Amino acid sequence: MKKKVYDDSVNLVRRRLLKGLAAVPFFLSSPLAWASAPTEPDVVIIGAGAAGLGAAKTLMDLNISFIMIEAQARTGGRAYTDEYIFDVPYDMACHWLNYGDTNPWYNYGKKNDFTIVPEQDDPYGVFIGDRPATKKEVKAYDRAWKQVIDRISRTAEGRNPDISLAEAMEIDNKWKYLSTYMLGPLDMAKEIDEFSCKDWYWSESEPFLTFCNEGYGSLVAHYGRNLPVQLGTPAQHIDWQGPGIKVETPKGTIKSKAVIITVSTGVLGADIIKFTPALPVVKQESFQYVSMGTYNNVALQFSKDFFGLGPDRYVDYVNEAGTEAGGILTNIGGTNLSYVYSGGDLGRELEIAGFEAGVEWGLNEVVKCYGSDVRKHFIKGNFTRWGEHPWTLGSYASAKPGYHHMREELRKTIAEKIFFAGEATHPLQWATCGGGLLSGIDAADNVAKVLG
Repeated sequence: MKKKVYDDSVNLVRRRLLKGLAAVPFFLSSPLAWASAPTEPDVVIIGAGAAGLGAAKTLMDLNISFIMIEAQARTGGRAYTDEYIFDVPYDMACHWLNYGDTNPWYNYGKKNDFTIVPEQDDPYGVFIGDRPATKKEVKAYDRAWKQVIDRISRTAEGRNPDISLAEAMEIDNKWKYLSTYMLGPLDMAKEIDEFSCKDWYWSESEPFLTFCNEGYGSLVAHYGRNLPVQLGTPAQHIDWQGPGIKVETPKGTIKSKAVIITVSTGVLGADIIKFTPALPVVKQESFQYVSMGTYNNVALQFSKDFFGLGPDRYVDYVNEAGTEAGGILTNIGGTNLSYVYSGGDLGRELEIAGFEAGVEWGLNEVVKCYGSDVRKHFIKGNFTRWGEHPWTLGSYASAKPGYHHMREELRKTIAEKIFFAGEATHPLQWATCGGGLLSGIDAADNVAKVLG
């Protein structure tokens, strides 16, 4: 019988990766009827992901009127937990709570009785082809990681040129290849010649990683449960001539004093939202230079935990030739659900190939390590494709070589009335859901200062 495929749209040195933004689900929270919304609010918030929700909560606490509009039929943006496909919490989007207790979602989860569990002290396994790596080989991998991190650090500090990882070092063995693959496609969502070493280096340090057993998306949904939002309402045109703002949508035009834009640089760079007058050239360039990458999960449900590593354990793998590599998060929350991650050029190729091709690729990657008997235990799978999602056009943003400084340009306010938020704009926790929330709060505070 053919298995069903669902169409729906480690420590610092080992993994600063898996910032995990991927999903296409469909639920909503607390919609406010259009007719009952303020006709001319102080602020329009565009996008109801983590950044938009953070901005809305802050403005509400400050008694500043707003309308939050969202193109999709649900809130949460790239953070969503589905509980129907696999009958267990399945993060189709953010999954790793990066940066420990400096991540606002960590503290929010603890305060609201979510089950926040730390990554295991020894969270990973290493495979070479179809066999576990020896202790000697694992030590060689550790040395390669340290060499790669040391090289990035020396390259990124001071006034050194802002170059790519490919320019920074020679990849001359399989352990360096595995390390740089983890840092490139499976961390920055781009190949190692396509992202800035400075951008990678100048981010929040990461004391530890945690997971939420109820799902990261559940945290975000809980946070936004009482916030008013107009769903199915994309912003089409922003007119910022004169003293105020006019935001045109399919449901009408909203007049306000300011706007907070939280959509991805993929959407902004594609000119999906029109501006009159046009935005400054340097602002438009920031959308292109802090650009979206490709990073998705192939979720595979098995009938048993044949990995034998316990819950939430990560497996790095590389072939003997050092030409193919990848990562698997196994037995998530003890549910027998696992993620195989794809990113960079390969990730984009899989997105284009489609759902079934993506699931089959993921299953085959597990078979390469654990043997063909794996297929006997396979129940069903799902594949997220953020690059094909019309309201994100990518997974998350990283700066191209030479353009780390454009993150600062990206978050600059225009004319004291167009404010920008979203994961790409946060100076330290970019590419994460925590960074998105913090950026929205910051944007709302800045609006409050301008409005007096």
